[in-house]
Parts: sequence; structure tokens; C-alpha cells
Amino acid sequence: MTNAVLGIRGRLEVGDTLTAQGMTSVGHTAAEWALQWQAWNGTSWVNVGAVGATSYTILASQVGWQFRLTGSLDGQAYSSIATAAVTLDTKKDTAPTIAPSDLGLLFNPGEHVTYDGVLSTANFGDADRSNFSGGTLVIQNTNALSRGGDGQDVLSFNGPGALSVNAATGDILSGTTVIGRIDAVQNGAGTDLKVLFNANATLAMINTLVDKVRFSNNDDSPEHFRMLTAVLTDPTGRSAQFAQGIEVTGLPDAPVFTGAAAFTAAENQTAVGAVGAFDPDREAGQPQGIQYSLAAGQGGADNALFQVDAATGTLRFISPPDFESGAHAPAYQVRVRATDSEGSVTDRAITVNVTNVNEAPVSHDLLLYTDENGAPATAVVGSFDPDAGDTRTVTYNAAGLVGTLSFDGTRFTYDPGNQFNELPAYASATQNFTFTVTDAQGLSTTQNASVIVFGTNDPATISGPSTAVLREDSAAFPGASGVLTVTDPDTGEGKLVPAIGSGSAGAGTFIANGASWSYQVDNALLQHLGAGQSVDDVFTVRSYDGTATQQLKVTLTGVNDAPQFGPRINVGDPVEAGNLDDGTVVPGTAVLTGRVLATDADDGDTLTYSGSANGVYGQFAIDSGSGQWTYTLDNARAATNALREGQGAFEGFTVTVRDAQGATSTTSVGWTIRGTNDVPVIGSGSTASGVVAEPGRTGAASFDLAGSYEQAHFVAPSADGSFYLLGSSAQGAALLRFNADGSADTAYAAGGQAAIDGMVSPRGLALDGAGRALVAGYTSENYGQSQIDWAIERRNPDGTPDASFGGGDGRVVLDFGGYDYPTQVLAAADGGVLVAGQGVIVRLQGDGTLDPSFGTGGILTVAGDPVLPPDFEMRLDAQGRLLLWGGTTGDDGAGAIGVFRLLADGSLDTDFGTQGRSLVAIGERGVRDFDLQVAPDGSIALAWSEFSPTLYVDPVSLARLDAQGAPVAGFGVDGIVHTSLNAGALSLAVDAQGAALLAFSAPGWSTRDIDVVRFGANGMQDTAFGTMGVARVDRGSLDDVGTLHVTAAGGILVTGNVTSSSGQDIELARFTGSGLADDTFGAMNAGVLVASGDLFASDADAGDGLSWTGGGSGTYGTFALTPQGHWTYALDPASPALQALGSGQTATETFTATVHDSFGAAASQQVTVTVVGSWDAP
Repeated sequence: MTNAVLGIRGRLEVGDTLTAQGMTSVGHTAAEWALQWQAWNGTSWVNVGAVGATSYTILASQVGWQFRLTGSLDGQAYSSIATAAVTLDTKKDTAPTIAPSDLGLLFNPGEHVTYDGVLSTANFGDADRSNFSGGTLVIQNTNALSRGGDGQDVLSFNGPGALSVNAATGDILSGTTVIGRIDAVQNGAGTDLKVLFNANATLAMINTLVDKVRFSNNDDSPEHFRMLTAVLTDPTGRSAQFAQGIEVTGLPDAPVFTGAAAFTAAENQTAVGAVGAFDPDREAGQPQGIQYSLAAGQGGADNALFQVDAATGTLRFISPPDFESGAHAPAYQVRVRATDSEGSVTDRAITVNVTNVNEAPVSHDLLLYTDENGAPATAVVGSFDPDAGDTRTVTYNAAGLVGTLSFDGTRFTYDPGNQFNELPAYASATQNFTFTVTDAQGLSTTQNASVIVFGTNDPATISGPSTAVLREDSAAFPGASGVLTVTDPDTGEGKLVPAIGSGSAGAGTFIANGASWSYQVDNALLQHLGAGQSVDDVFTVRSYDGTATQQLKVTLTGVNDAPQFGPRINVGDPVEAGNLDDGTVVPGTAVLTGRVLATDADDGDTLTYSGSANGVYGQFAIDSGSGQWTYTLDNARAATNALREGQGAFEGFTVTVRDAQGATSTTSVGWTIRGTNDVPVIGSGSTASGVVAEPGRTGAASFDLAGSYEQAHFVAPSADGSFYLLGSSAQGAALLRFNADGSADTAYAAGGQAAIDGMVSPRGLALDGAGRALVAGYTSENYGQSQIDWAIERRNPDGTPDASFGGGDGRVVLDFGGYDYPTQVLAAADGGVLVAGQGVIVRLQGDGTLDPSFGTGGILTVAGDPVLPPDFEMRLDAQGRLLLWGGTTGDDGAGAIGVFRLLADGSLDTDFGTQGRSLVAIGERGVRDFDLQVAPDGSIALAWSEFSPTLYVDPVSLARLDAQGAPVAGFGVDGIVHTSLNAGALSLAVDAQGAALLAFSAPGWSTRDIDVVRFGANGMQDTAFGTMGVARVDRGSLDDVGTLHVTAAGGILVTGNVTSSSGQDIELARFTGSGLADDTFGAMNAGVLVASGDLFASDADAGDGLSWTGGGSGTYGTFALTPQGHWTYALDPASPALQALGSGQTATETFTATVHDSFGAAASQQVTVTVVGSWDAP
């Protein structure tokens, strides 16, 4: 809010006028206010005067009243109240009096004197009061500065008398009583002298104080007269005054210096400052007439470095000083003299302190030299900083610079590289850059640097066509030419030195110009060259700078006359070897010989014959020197053998004769080949073997549960070879029983399967000693989908629920609160039931109640163990001890499988491993699937597959532990074997001999099979098992392993799921102990009752007809053969010999087939049939 204030000025006496005073912070005056005067009548405030009046005159009837003023601006935006709340005097005051009233004069014989009692003739009086509380006494001096004087007089109350002055406080004392105080501003020192009195001041004390006024003069100016006026003002503002004149006689005074005797000047500049002085004999404001100069004497040691302006007193260095150097730096002594117009002088010693100023560093331009291929040029940056100890940094700008520039903090290094190879010798190129030296305060200097790169003569190279061949009498005459490539990095030197001249042979003329050359020769000069003779004409050219040469070579070649053949002589025809009609072998005529002759018109020329060649029917050879030839018929060739008896075919060859110079002529020789008959040949593509098989079982079967998406989860074999299978489909879970031959036991439950109602997902299957099936899973029938509980059922051997188990319905439901999933169920030898899942093991008694001897009330929580995960699995050994295992972390932090053994009460078996635990290291990769089995001797077999995302395989490893949990020596390395097998899912079993059997499905999107392998005691894969070490189940496009078991009879039972074009089914397979398909198990195999094939034969004689004969009865079946070579073998299932063959046993039968050609020649082929036996039902 804007500040606003009202005030009242005037005396509170009848007849006096009160005046309004008003203002705001924005400049409003009292006239702008809405004002109202008010008076207090003893009861209330009443309005008096006119509204808006700025003054009010006090009436006689208002004696003793109080007054106030109210006002506002802009509709209450500003408001204020001023009150004159004092009681009025009933009479008016009178002013003080003074005697005498005349003006006194005092004449002073000289200056610089002190005069006491200068106003002692004044005597003040006041009829109204005995004290002057609030009154003032002012001694006015016309020579005071405020009155236009020079202010060099001093007034004080230091004259003699009873009163005293406290110089520190300005108090005036009568004895010890303070009667007033000297004004802090008007204190008499060049000013008026003013005193403010308190209630202790009496008129007598005031007159005594006036008597103590002392006048001191320090002025010799021409203004000699002063007027001193004593003005006494009472508390009401009334006053009386007394004036006293003083005349001062002046004397000459020396100049007086003003200002400090020390200056501060920055280095590197001449200015210092102005020396000031005044003449006391002159009035202030008048020209002083002072002349300044330098004076010798004390304090003038550095006068020679300074000059002073005579008129102004401006002092400066002759040369700019340097803070860091100089004899007296940084403080200099100079003596300055001031001389006034009367010749009076005053000297002053002045100290000039030079201050340090940051100065830019200093450097210089650089010039570097180097050759285009020379060593890098270097230059040291020379710089300094006038400021001692200042640090410097160097930066540079090499924009547009060709070459490489570097700086190591001290020197620049410039490397031209290969950027200036185009510079010829004695030429140069200049590269420029700038560099900047900067000190720590940011001042810098920038210099130029130039690098001159001198060119050198770079070696030239010459390439391109430099040779030519001219043949005598050819169309290429009379010359040859070419264009060379002259490469020289130096600009303008990529050319040849012009030249013209004869070559080394003197036959023709060479001309070189620029990069081109030409050659001309007279053909008549070459006629002396014979065929094959040649001569080289060579001429040397040079590059422009002479650093490279090139030989031009033209080869001149002669020609020769060709030789001519004479008549040829024939000597008969060859005959093919073969057979007569009666089959008699004839050798035929295989070799013919003869000779060709030729002559050459060139005397002394030698001739060479050629023409040896591999013909269609035989080989032709000719002697190169004599022309004698030989033809050998090849009776092994198909073309020769294709000639039938009496058939003929022509064979001819070309003979070439060549003279020593290479001229040639040709002639031909030929004859007719006569054919004979050939024996047929059995073809390599014939099918000369076959396999038939006795009908029997396949060793595998598929089973279709009601509904879709069938899965086999668990299998439990019985001692009699039958087995239970727990499976599921989209319609729910079912328990099935199969006979020992793999067929469904239709007498079990309803058609071989018992539905497990109310169980969402089967999780485990086991058989107890009474042949009852235990099924574990989970159910939500009590809660809908809000909670899941464990469900364990026990079924009698006929598939009905066991009423003695659970609440009479054969079922026990365990509720752990929430979603509870069991993972496994085991049957103990004592009839107890063990169920595990989610870190908990429960042991039930035979009636389904919790077994209190196990864990805590029949429940053992193991998930809290730091090395055993909640999804562990378990097995029982022969002693009833419980083995637990699962993926964990080893003591070293790496991946491991932890194996624990518990006693019958659920406590750790500390005799196993280390305090009941054994760890099997598996490395850093995670486990994809794993299994554990207990061998008959109590040892333990483990198998697992690992994740390997980078290799796209899941490698399989095995481990063997002895009965105490220690690695089995001799099994792999430290009891572990890492295989090359690739498994997504796997199942493990151990046979009666302790060998580990592994069934697995290799990962694959489109096809996969179930493979079973066996490992020996040393961990090596048993290659004698199955076929090449593998027993395979392949019944569809996708075969996925479920379980693997060894039956009581030693068979290997495999279950899983098969996916084919018809959907997904449960598949079963059983192998013998040696890994072969068990043909007493599975679906019936109709056998292979017929084998057949085709025999092929060929006859070298083209168009000859062939016919096959043969056939008859064998031990196991009948063999038949058609004339075209198709054979059939029919197995006789009723053959006693076939019935005698056991499963896997084989026998062979052999038959002879014969082929004849149309001329009676024949060939034979043996056909072998393998017969495979099968088990026959007793």
C-alpha cells in the first residue's frame, strides 16, 4: 500500500493559524486531500472549519482545546490523521533581548592567531523564562563554507570561563551538569557553531558561554573581513542576535598538499594520478597558481622514472613500469614540489605502488621445412609469459591442412605422408596453420605457422604393351605400334623422352613420342628368314625424368613351305574276337600295320609324323620319325562288342606331317572292322536277394483312449509281466492294465480301463505289495477353481476303489490351503504310501491316515532346505530308505543335482554322502530333464539333459553313485559321463546286472523318435545293444518318451506318446534284454510272405535278343522266374522248417537263373533269399 502522512504546522496560541502539511510516496500535496479539521471539546471530537480547508485559526473560545486533522485520497485508498494534542498558553511569548545593540569591530594585527572573548560584549535577556530548554545558540561566520567563504576559520567555546566542553561528545558542562550539546554538523570547524540547550540551561549560563567563544584564523586570503553573528532562539522560535566584525591581516603562506601521499598504478601503463595542492593565501574556488616539479631529496630515489605536469600536477611514468622487473619494483619513490605565485615551496615524498596486471603470453611465428618423402618436420613452440609462474596452454587450428599435424605439448610435428608425391623436384607447397598460447587467466596470443614441403624426384614406372611380333609376308606389315603407361607422381612428368632411331637388329625404325611408340620395317629385308627363324629388334625408351626405362621389342618371324604326302598302302581289315554259333571262342584279327610317306621342298628340312589317336573301336599309333603306323582293335570296348556276327564298321584316322619350321600337311588312313558273336553279361542293377519273414508280434503297439490328446503319464509293471498305465485324454484320467503281451486286459474294470473321476491331472502311479494301484493327482471338486487339493486313490486288482483306504471311497484328499499339486506317489513295502509335491512329503498308513512315525505327524517339509528345490523327486531303495533329488546349486555356486537319503522316519541318513547329501556337478547350464534309479546293489544311477541355447542341442550326461553316495570309480571321470546324445525328455532304468538304460526323445519340430541306449560299467555306450547301440521306437512322425522300465523277466518296457496324421495316441514298446524288438509283445505282424526282384542282363552285340530260365521249390518256399528276368519267392507258412525258426533266427535259400542270347551264348546269376523266423505260440 502507498505510504501517506498528514502534518500540522503552527503555534497553539489563540489567534495563531494551524497549517496542514500532507504528502504521499507518489507526491500528493495537502491541497489534493479531502481534509477535515476537528477539535476536542472535552467530550468528543467535533468538526471545525470548512470541509477541505488547508488551515484553521484558533478562536478565543477554544483555549485549552486539542486539535487534529483527518484526510483521505482517492476514496480511502490513502488516509491519515494528524493531531496537535498540546495545551495552549493563555498568553503570547516574547522574544529574547540583546544589549548592546550596536555592532562591535575587532581588528586583528595578523593571521594564524587565536582570539578569545570575541563576543564578550553581548548580553542576552528573556522576560518569559528562567531556562532555555529546547532553545538554541548559533554563532554565524560569513567565512563559513555554507556562506560562501573558504571555511578556514575555526569557532569554539574553548575560551576562558566557568563552563567547559567535552571534546569527545560535544557536551557543554557547568561543573558536571550538562546544559547543552554542540551540533555534530555545525561544529565551528569551517562552519557555523550551534548549541542545543536542555532544561539545565539558564540565561546566565548562556551569556557565560557566549563570553567563551574563541576565534582561530588560518587564512591569508585577500578577504580580510568576517562578520560573526550570535543568534539566541528561545523554545518558541523567537530570537535575538548580536553581530561582531573581525578584520584579518594576511601573510604569505607556503602551498599545502592535499590528498594521500601514495598512489596505486597498474603495470604496463604510464598514468599514475594527479598531485593536489592549494595556496592558503588564495580563496577556495579561485585560481591557485601552483606550479609542480620534481625535487631532489629524501623520497626521490626514482625521480628519473617520472614526469609531472607543471600546471595540473599530473604524475606519470616516463616508460610503462613492469611489475615483475625493475630495481625498486613494485614500489617507487618520487619527490614532488609545489611552488605558489609568491615563490613559496612545499615538497612531498610520494610512494607509487605498481600493481600486477595479467599479461598475455608472448610467442612467435613458426616455419617448418620437410621433403615430400622426408622425415616429419618439427618445431618447438617458443613462448613466455611476463607474469612469473603463470601456466600456458597451446591449442592449434589446422583446418584445411594437408598432411598430419600433432602437438606433444612442446613441439609441433608435421608429417606430409604421401600427400605431396605430385610435387616435382625443386617445386614446393606451403601448408599453414595457426596456434594460440593461452595463460591461466584466459589471455592469449595467436601466431601463424607455415610448413614448406619441397618436392623430390619420384621414380617413374613404365608399363603397357612393349612387344610385337611381325611375320614375314603377313598383312601386318609394314609396322607395329603401342601405347605405354608412364606413371610418375610428379606433375607433368608422366611421359617419355621423345626419341627416334634404329633398334638392336637394325631392321626397322622406332619412334617414341608422349606415351606412344611405333615401328616400321621393309618386308623385303625379312625374306632370308626360314620357317621358325626369328630375330628381335630392341629399342630402349626413357621416362621424362630419366628414372625409368623400357625396352621395346619387335620379333620378326620367317615362314616356310609345307611338306607333301605321297601314296598310301593298305594292308587289310581287323576282325573282332568272339564266339562262333556253337559257342567256340575265336581270337579275331586285332592288329594292323602300315606306313605313310611325305616329302618337303625345303632342302635339309626334317619331317615329323603325328596322328596317334583313340578311335571308336581301337587305338591308332604312328612313329613320328618313320611314318610307320599300328592299329590295335580293342575287343573290350562296348562299340566293338556291339558288332554282331557278320556286321562291319569303318574306322579312319588323320595323319599329319610337320617340317622343322612347323608347316604341315595331312592325309587319312582307314579300314572296316568285322564283328563276331558275344556272350550276354549280367547287369549290376539286378536284384539278386530278398528277405521274407515269418508272421509274429511287432514288439510295439498303440492304444487309443477315449477322447483326444491322449498321454501316457506313468507305468507300474507287475511281477507276472502285466503292467498298469496311468494316462489321460481330453475326457479325463484313466487307469489301464495290459497283459504281458501288450494287449489290453479287458477283464480289468470296464474293458481294461478304470476312469479316475474328479482328478484333474494324474501326477503319480505305484503298485503296492498286494497288487493294488495307487494313483496321485489333484482335484478341485471341493472348491470349484478357487483351490486345488492333493488326491490319492487306491484301486483293487479288479479296478474297483479300495474301500479300506480313506473314507470308504478309496480316496484320501489332503488340503494344504491354496493350490496344491502332488508330483509323485510311492508304495512302501510295509503297505504305507508316500506322496510328494511342492516341498512336502506325506506318509500315509495302509488305511490312508497320516503316519505319525514319519516327519511331524506324517508330514515332512523339505522345501526349506537351501539346496533342495520344491520340485524334487523321490525313490525308495530295497531297505525302505527314501532318496530325494533335484536341481540345486553346489557349494562352489555352480549348478548341481542334489541327492538326499532319508531314513524311514524322515530324518537324514547321515551315513549317506556328506551328512545325508551328495552333490553331482552339472556346470553352469540349467537342467532340462533328469531321472534317478536305484540299482539292485543299492547304487544310484542319474541321468539329465542340459539347456544349451547357443548350440541348439540338449546334451545328456550320466552319473553313478555307490550305495553311500560317493562317485563310482571307473564310471567315466569322477563318476560322470558326458555324452553326445541330444535329449529333450528322458527316462532312466537299471537292469538286473546294474547296467543303466536310457530312453529319450531328441528335440525336433517335424520328426522325432524314442531311442533306448545302454551304458556299461565304465560309462561307455554298449554298441552291441540293439542296432549299432540303439533300440528305436518309430511309430509316427513324433514319438515322445514317457517311461522306461525293466520287467521282472528282463525285458525293456517303453511307453510314450505318438503323433501321426490320425492324431495322438499312447504307444507301448518292449525290447529284449539285447535291445531287439520283442516279438512276443505288441500288435501282430503279418510277416513278409513274398520276396521278388528283377534280373537284368545285356549283350554287347547290338540288337541281340535275351531270355531267362530257372525256378523250383526250396526248403521254406517256391522260386519262379519269367523270361523277362522277374523272379518271385513265396514263403510257405506251413513249412516245418519255417516253424522251427525261432525269433530273430535266419536261414537262406539259393536258386540259379540263366540268360541266353539269340546265338546260343549264355550266363548265370545266383538269387539268395533270407528267411527270418519269429516266436510261435506254444
